[in-house]
Amino acid sequence: MLAAPGKASPGRSKVLDFTPKDNLGPMLKPGLHNHQILNKTDKAGSLNRRTLEKLTRISESLASALEDGTFIESIGKDIKAGKEICLYLWPFIKGLPDNISSVKEKLAASFSEPETAAALAPGLKLLQQLADDERHYQNLYLNQCRLAGLSPEDLQEVVKKVQESTSPYADLSKAMDQFCQASSPREGVLAIITAELAATQFARIALPAFEAYFAGKPQQYPRELVDTGLEWLRLHAKPNTRHAIWMRRLLLVVEEEAEQDQDNRELSNIGTPGDPGSSNYSEPAVDKITNSLKAIWKNDEHVLN
Repeated sequence: MLAAPGKASPGRSKVLDFTPKDNLGPMLKPGLHNHQILNKTDKAGSLNRRTLEKLTRISESLASALEDGTFIESIGKDIKAGKEICLYLWPFIKGLPDNISSVKEKLAASFSEPETAAALAPGLKLLQQLADDERHYQNLYLNQCRLAGLSPEDLQEVVKKVQESTSPYADLSKAMDQFCQASSPREGVLAIITAELAATQFARIALPAFEAYFAGKPQQYPRELVDTGLEWLRLHAKPNTRHAIWMRRLLLVVEEEAEQDQDNRELSNIGTPGDPGSSNYSEPAVDKITNSLKAIWKNDEHVLN
């Protein structure tokens, strides 16, 4: 999981900046009449605007959830909350490479025509990196677990424990599996984007609190151990403009396809409720993952049962 762009002041989350820095206008074909060109341009501009609104709305929702929760507040007291969230999120982190690879493969198969394949190429680059074939990012997360005092046995046992629970951690893992493995490519993309933005928002608000906690205990936590253990958070807190552009292009491609499918259904008099291209439309993939994270970030002692 990698960071999206923007920079937050210590201890505060920030809504990420998805302002266009490249030209994503329509690729117009020769021979189109003026009214066709204008209509195509208007639709592309409207879709691009709604895509940006959707990314911003997801980011705002996650930032608000972090600010409303008590997790960050508890870090300064002891390592208990950080250790718990690190442990119980491991099944989710462990399953990410396979889930992201599944979505990448479905997208490649669904968008095989040359024009759409070219538009999708930046998004596939993003997913290729996030799929973490060499498990580089997972190893950084495992270093974080070691810093928290977790053993390999702890991590092995928690996978089954979470699977058998009815906790938000279980809901989060099941939702990610469902939307990436069993749902449409679009829903998989939305699930991955939500998870990525969550990692970025969490890292930016949690990192200063963790750094302050460990800095106050230098004898218990040597500098080298802390630097290695916090590398996952630091990576996700760091701005990455290229990945943000790829993320926006990826969402734009699947939203454009969803709009085209809806237009075709309307022409065939097959109505469907809601507008998947609308920034106000409820997205199950986004909602389920966000709601699970909100419950986790509340830092309820009874969150796992």
